[in-house]
Amino acid sequence: MALEKIFDSNLLDFIRSSQDTMAFKSDHWTFIHIPKTAGSSFREEIANVRQPDYNLEVDYGSLRPGQIDEHFEEMKHQAIRRYCQNYFSRTRFVSGHFLYRDIARYRNFQSSKIISMLRDPLARLKSDFLHQTSTNHPQFEAARKRYPTFRHFIEEPGNQNLMYDHLRRDEADSYETTLVFVRQRYTWIGLQEAYNFSLKMLFMLFGMRIEPRVRLREGDADSKNALITTPADEQAAQDRNATDYKLYQSFHDRYLTLKKDFYQLSDYDRFFKRVGGMPQ
Repeated sequence: MALEKIFDSNLLDFIRSSQDTMAFKSDHWTFIHIPKTAGSSFREEIANVRQPDYNLEVDYGSLRPGQIDEHFEEMKHQAIRRYCQNYFSRTRFVSGHFLYRDIARYRNFQSSKIISMLRDPLARLKSDFLHQTSTNHPQFEAARKRYPTFRHFIEEPGNQNLMYDHLRRDEADSYETTLVFVRQRYTWIGLQEAYNFSLKMLFMLFGMRIEPRVRLREGDADSKNALITTPADEQAAQDRNATDYKLYQSFHDRYLTLKKDFYQLSDYDRFFKRVGGMPQ
């Protein structure tokens, strides 16, 4: 019946009359994008199926020299306020390099489903160092002065336990309190080292199947191998990021035990058939 609209009306009217009744009516999802965790590919896969989406961005090239960190925080909060005031109700999915604490102050996010992505801490540190000091980064000159070596990068407090800092609710909370909070508040947290599993599980929550297709910034994964680190560097990274290691390991170990059952459920659409009461 609605097909006639593509002939006697405009394209927008046809889409509106024929789209799935639940299209554009899903829950709101928020992706806390921790730098260098394969988040760019992850968020694009989600954005492909959760439109309209919004990515909170800061123009790194416009950051004030000598006040990069402070100016970034200022611009980040401006972007979050602008999104909440003007676009939140119009979107199904938002992502960006922000902390949970950044968005928790806004009532808009109280019912949003929160997701994030973790990565082996040492691999993430290497990748982040190379990214910030690469000529592709708008602030690479300042980063090279600040971090002449990987060891300098490790010793910077702002680069330590970055994943934990992104997810926690309160800086005063203990690790145990934070872990309980994360498990209760977050809907899903993936791992880069288990990327296919992480993406397939999330899409199962969407009620959808997927085979990962998007691969952004793959060159970075190769370039990290060019960074030669010493055993002393790696030990220092582990010592300075003990909480990140503990957090990552808690998810890694649990997911390892779930993979077999997960793929048995996902193979041949068993999960969707079971939920729908269909013969398997």
